[in-house]
Amino acid sequence: HINHPKVSMEQVTHITIESSERLLVHADGELLGECPASFWLMPAALNVVV
Repeated sequence: HINHPKVSMEQVTHITIESSERLLVHADGELLGECPASFWLMPAALNVVV
């Protein structure tokens, strides 16, 4: 999706998504709710084993 003209990538520690229309929010295949939605980076919250 990163090459889609309506998709942008940014490095942030916090993001809020708002919409003038009803917009459902999904993450990892799960319905989280609807907009507005806010997300924060949690340093060292995820350990990855390769």
